[in-house]
Order: sequence, then C-alpha cells, then structure tokens
Amino acid sequence: MRIAVAGYFGPRLTGIGRTTICYLKELQKIDKKNEYIIYLNRDNKNILPITNPNFRIVYYNVSKKKPIYNLLWNQIFLPYRVLKDKIDLLIIPNIIFVGRKFCPLLVFIRDLIEYQFPNQSFLRMIYRKATIPLTAKNADKIIAVSNNTRKDINEILKIPMEKIQVIYHGIDPMFKQSQNIDNEKKSQILQKYKIKGKYILYVGTVTHPQKNIHRLVKAYEQLCRKGVKENLVVCGGMGFQHEILLDEVKGRNLKNRVIFTGYVQDEDLYYIYRGAELFVFPSLYEGFGNPVLEAMASGVPTITSNSSSLKEIAGSAAIVVNPYNVGEIINAMYKILNDKKLREDLIKRGTEHVKEFNWSSSGKKLLDIIERM
Repeated sequence: MRIAVAGYFGPRLTGIGRTTICYLKELQKIDKKNEYIIYLNRDNKNILPITNPNFRIVYYNVSKKKPIYNLLWNQIFLPYRVLKDKIDLLIIPNIIFVGRKFCPLLVFIRDLIEYQFPNQSFLRMIYRKATIPLTAKNADKIIAVSNNTRKDINEILKIPMEKIQVIYHGIDPMFKQSQNIDNEKKSQILQKYKIKGKYILYVGTVTHPQKNIHRLVKAYEQLCRKGVKENLVVCGGMGFQHEILLDEVKGRNLKNRVIFTGYVQDEDLYYIYRGAELFVFPSLYEGFGNPVLEAMASGVPTITSNSSSLKEIAGSAAIVVNPYNVGEIINAMYKILNDKKLREDLIKRGTEHVKEFNWSSSGKKLLDIIERM
C-alpha cells in the first residue's frame, strides 16, 4: 500500500509538527511493508531523518508562511500529486481544506477551539470553521487525541462516534527525569534565556484568553505578596492577543519577575523543564496538553486545569484546579512551593503516570488503523 502524508507545518515545530514527526519516526521503525511519501513545505528541510528505505520526502516550493499559496497547493496540486503518485491513503495530520474527496482519507483532529473560543484571529476562524466540518465529513476515519476531543467532534460536528478513534500522544524520550543532566549546559541555556534563580514555569503559545495566562499572572502577583521569591518563566512564541498579557505584566509591576523567553527549541526546553520548581498549565481549553506530560516526565510537580482534556490527561498525577478561580491557582501553587512531602509525592506520581504515554504504543495503534483501512 502506498500512503501519503500532508506535512503542512513550519520549521518551528509546535504541537502538531512535533507529534507528526514523532509518528513518522515510529512508523519508520515498525512498518517495513508499506510505502510512504511525505509532502513537506520547502522550509522543512532536514526536519525528518529517513531511516527506512520505504519512506521518502517530496518538498513542494511553498513556505508555511504563505497561507494563500498553501491553500492553492492543497486544493490544486495536492490532489494532482496524490493521483499521480497512485496513493492508496492520504493522512492529514494538520487540518487542511478537502472540498472534494479524491482518495481515502485519515484525518487527525486535535481540538475544536474555534467553537469554544470564537475570539481567535478572524481569518483563521473563517478558514477553520469552513474547513473542519467538510474535511471531517469527507474523512473515512478520524483520529482524536483525547476522549474529550472525540466527544466534541461528535457533538459539534455531528460525526458518528464509530468513525472517530482516540490515540493519545506519546512523550519525547528526551523528557526524562531519570537521565543524567549536564549542569554546565543547563546553566548556559538558562543564561541564554535570561532565567535567574528559582522559577515557576509555564510552557505554551502565549495567546489570550484560551491559555489563561492572565489569571496565572494575577495568581503570581498574589504569591509575590505572600513572599514567594521564585520568578515566573513563560516559554512559548507570541500568539493571538499576546499584547494583552504583556500589558497585564506591566500593569502589575511584574516586568522584573515575569520572564517571556519567546519560542524555545526542544533541546533547550528540556533543560528549562529540569530547572523548574513548579509547572503550571491553567489553560481553559486543550485538545490534549503535551506540556503537562512533558513536565511530569521531567520530574516537575504540576498544576493544571480541570477543564477540557486536561483532567483526563493529567489523571491523579497533578493538582487540578478550576482555571477560572484565581484563588484555587494561588493555593495550589503556594502548597507545592511550601510542602516538600507534597512535592515529592507529585513527582513520584507524575513519573509513573507518564509511562502510559509512549510513541511505541501510539505508533502501533496508528499502523493498525492504517492496515484496517
């Protein structure tokens, strides 16, 4: 069987790009029978090592930064390539507009945030709300990344449950508390991002209001008044309405205490996790929530929300709070910072819990679906 993958993501990997690469690495290990062609944007050179002769990459001359050109590619040239390459199955990891069905489709849907938080970028909103329902309807099978996302797809898009299968993400092996850490390199990386002393950590794109960073900042201000000395480090690229969050920090006179690092490469992110006293991920809505598991795997006590998929993914290995209640966020942070026994218990539970999420298992489940399709 000849399988194609629509690799529509940029060189600065966020959740979709990173998980797609992890799936492709795993499939190269376990699938010696099927042939794979991966269509990638021109700015994705050397992003995926090829270790299986049945896998090859076809670069197309469009940058991820050119949305109109990508739309034309996906509507005109992708169907042409699929037919020319005699593809038996097309995998779509990152939702693209499929207005007409030109081959069997396996589609990943990671969240339906546009239906939960409609105050996103206007053009993105229009595109996604037009794209997702039709692409989901044309898909032969949909993979959701959590049971919460599966429920959303069923209730919002009216897709039958039997058409949707859940596969949890795995965790990159680099995020492991057990492996030895190069303290000198860790010190260099923290210095690179101007991170000093002990710190509380948040990881994720800096967007408003979905990521709920404004309430985290409010909670952190109260902790500072209680005498907490740790800084707050916010790791992630600047997203929609990030200016509101920068103004929030400035307005609360926290510019010297809240550090925005911007986008961080994975190899640097690992060391930043390992240096944190506490990880807080109070997002209002997530399809999965990779950073929660990455923090646990890195041996960091974790707080997250009781909303969307986050409680499902965190299990009993994190403190879960009502993300709309600043008081709950404050109390959870203060407890972890001041209760050594609680910290040790959360670290132990977290490192055990993350063993349930591995790419070997995820890759086998995906290959099983591919074979049955």
